[in-house]
Amino acid sequence: MCCNSERSPLKIQWKQGIPVNIRPATWYAKNPKYKSFETREEFVNAIKKVFDTSSVSAGLQKDWYKKVSQKYKIQTGRDL
Repeated sequence: MCCNSERSPLKIQWKQGIPVNIRPATWYAKNPKYKSFETREEFVNAIKKVFDTSSVSAGLQKDWYKKVSQKYKIQTGRDL
């Protein structure tokens, strides 16, 4: 349901340089410019790239990705 965009690894609504909402992909288009992520891993990795390349991660726990990866492994038996 989500995709990347020209500006970011994840299609996001930005306000005053701050990401405020993850926006849906245009999944109904016949030839979308950006296709929806095919896996959960792609989606989580896109979120990580946004956090790694912007100042929005200041208020987040530094090990959020590690925790998400661990929970994903527990739930699915697969690595992110």
